[in-house]
Amino acid sequence: RAALDAAKSHLRDYLIARGFEPDKNMHCIFHSPDAHPSMSLLPDGRAVHCFACGHTADIVNVIAQLEGFAPNSKEAIERAIEFAGSATSPSTSTRQHSTRDKKVDFDAIERHIQFALAHFDETPCRDYLKKRGFTDDDLDTLRQFDIGFDPIHKTLVIPHGYKYYTARRIDSDDKQKRFIFNCQAPVQIFNEPDLFADRFAVTEGPIDALSLICAGFPAVALGGSSTQSMLIKKLQSMQTKPGVYIAFDNDQPGRDAADKLKTRLDKLDIPSLIIIPSDHHDFNDFFKEDRSGLE
Repeated sequence: RAALDAAKSHLRDYLIARGFEPDKNMHCIFHSPDAHPSMSLLPDGRAVHCFACGHTADIVNVIAQLEGFAPNSKEAIERAIEFAGSATSPSTSTRQHSTRDKKVDFDAIERHIQFALAHFDETPCRDYLKKRGFTDDDLDTLRQFDIGFDPIHKTLVIPHGYKYYTARRIDSDDKQKRFIFNCQAPVQIFNEPDLFADRFAVTEGPIDALSLICAGFPAVALGGSSTQSMLIKKLQSMQTKPGVYIAFDNDQPGRDAADKLKTRLDKLDIPSLIIIPSDHHDFNDFFKEDRSGLE
């Protein structure tokens, strides 16, 4: 009982870990659609309340709703106590690792990926993918990458390798706001298996890589500046070096990053070519505006 009572004081921490901003009104997790954020963290920090649907919930029932447990169930209670322990204990379990001094709950990451997978076929997700140029015939390809949809945060959840994902908002193209959060696991390259193709394209983001893949071309995505060095190390370890097409965005940061990567590849005698699209911002724009030309 004492452990559960202590866990209830960690609701704010849990909300932040799941990508919410508890200092602001949040989209309600108990009713949908919630066009105007109507759920808030109560002043004592031990419960959320939605002033639209009237629902009030502590950390146990917030976890139950977000992670697929029954309300007030033993599993939800145990999960709440487990989370509180990970937030306060200096030790880590075999399922938790540290990255930049932050504990990573890989089980929670996997639960979120599975939660998003279950919502992949929802209309807002399908409409967003259609807007980005993906057809119904492409959906089976996208499913191979375990892509899902989080209807609470309205994000496309894109796994990268082992229990890492990016969550891309479907309701904003603002470059500063479109990625609502990355999970707190070590950053990984998207679609690493294509590194072993005879040639592959490397893009900045996974949507561009998926566009190329659906057009029939092997592709990986860096997803962050730190993974450029990771890519170099992986290529160095290969006995047979593949051809690398650097397919970054058509803007100054993209061109600068492409030049930097090519210089590094040239020094290692790894064949590469910059193929930034001249008439489009990126390869997803190329894909959705002129797919036949890309193919």
